[in-house]
Amino acid sequence: MLKKITIASVFVFYFLFVISYFDSAFMSYLRYIGIGILLIVCIFINGYSKKELTSNDKYYNILLYVNYFLLVIILITAFFSEYQSSSLVKFFSTMLLVIMVMYVIPQIINYLGLKKFYRISINSMIISILLSFLLNPNGRILNYASRASDLESRLTLSFYHPNLLGSMCLITFLMIQFYIFNYKKDLKKPIILIYILISMVLLILLYLSDSRTSLYGIIIFELLMLYNLIFKNKTSKIILSLLLFPIFLISVTYFTKDISVENLNFLLSNRLYLWTEAIETLNYNDRFFIGMGSYLNSQISQYDLTLIDNGYIYMVFQNGIISLSIMLLLFSLILVFLWKNTNDFNGIFNFCLFVLYLFVGIFENSLFNLSNLMTIFVLSNVYHFIKCSRFESKRKDELYENCA
Repeated sequence: MLKKITIASVFVFYFLFVISYFDSAFMSYLRYIGIGILLIVCIFINGYSKKELTSNDKYYNILLYVNYFLLVIILITAFFSEYQSSSLVKFFSTMLLVIMVMYVIPQIINYLGLKKFYRISINSMIISILLSFLLNPNGRILNYASRASDLESRLTLSFYHPNLLGSMCLITFLMIQFYIFNYKKDLKKPIILIYILISMVLLILLYLSDSRTSLYGIIIFELLMLYNLIFKNKTSKIILSLLLFPIFLISVTYFTKDISVENLNFLLSNRLYLWTEAIETLNYNDRFFIGMGSYLNSQISQYDLTLIDNGYIYMVFQNGIISLSIMLLLFSLILVFLWKNTNDFNGIFNFCLFVLYLFVGIFENSLFNLSNLMTIFVLSNVYHFIKCSRFESKRKDELYENCA
């Protein structure tokens, strides 16, 4: 009975999270209902299941302490904000995010098994995107800037912005790719074929949404996957990287030598101007260390800014350079661990997934954001992988029988 409830809760969580991005005022609150359902189910799993997910591993605990330290800094900076209430909301939402990605979702994955968890998640995502098509198949907005293609309009379906459609397609595509490659021996050929066809449709929707961040992100992810799968020896990868890096720099210099600051700002959809304005605002108010306060994109108009589409600058703007430094320390520790564990497909996938997440953070406010599904998907997968890897290396994988 508990397993059926857990399966339903995972399906509902992803379904509510995706439709919370639909173009409707009340929809945004649905994602928090989904989060609440997972929290309650996790409590029941801890109470009635023997598959308790605990960790006494030093490395994992270091990651946990760094997260705690970041929360403390966010709480301290909240008291220096002019609008303490919104800053405290940011603190509690970040704390809830840490609980979700470091404990709740990894616990549920361990209880259901990674294979079943992915299958439920994929089906929920597909149905949610299908619903967005059925509700508004012709949903589009004018292509107002220089984009990744020459499309006159960008597909949105029922989502309130085309970038959200692109992001949902990207997440679903990545889920399907992991599921097919990791469990291809257990899947029937017709099932694999169906998932491949769905993946093709997702790529078409991603292209029609003209979401550059997702389009470039998926290219980087696939190239990085190919690179790691071909060169599994770490020494070979390091040597090849050292050889390719100068070529990369020369190529970038050659193709960007005639691009002016104005052109670059235009290509980035005015992001360069917004990033500069945010930094100048911090400098003018002497708030580099503690930030201006925790605000959503729609709430920072008092600083003459419409939005800050950069997760790193957004963290500095909200909570100061100290918070950014701690976040970068956390990401560096995770990245180093994942790099050292690219021994199989699971490890390579999580490494490439985390690199993709860091890339997306350059152009979107997706870092440490509870309302961002990419953040929850990536961090919960990565933390579950780290827990599994550390326990298996210590031969304590009986607590993690459902890692694979």
